[in-house]
Amino acid sequence: MRQGLRSIVSGYAHLEVVGEAGDGVEAVALVERLDPDVVVMDIDMPKMGGIEATRRIKTHHPSTVVIGLSVNQLFDAEEKMKAVGAAAYLTKETAADALCQAIDEAISHERETDAYAARS
Repeated sequence: MRQGLRSIVSGYAHLEVVGEAGDGVEAVALVERLDPDVVVMDIDMPKMGGIEATRRIKTHHPSTVVIGLSVNQLFDAEEKMKAVGAAAYLTKETAADALCQAIDEAISHERETDAYAARS
């Protein structure tokens, strides 16, 4: 799945994949080290689930945009991801079509929020 997502993201000239994690612990560590603008987070990560990893990332890196992703359309997964700070939630079935758009929208929203906060 990661290779497929990498291919999708790499197909857009304005996006660059800077890292990949095999589990939630590694994802949190990579964000600490790489400080990416956007994280695409699988909620079903081993060692530490994506919801907890997202919570930790957003606690220490509030400006990092996290987009949740899941194989299953779980009943409350979107609600839980958004509660810990995810900007968007996609199922893997829709990711191919919607991922780039979700990244662009989340970054645009984050920049608008930052600009508003700077004016206040």
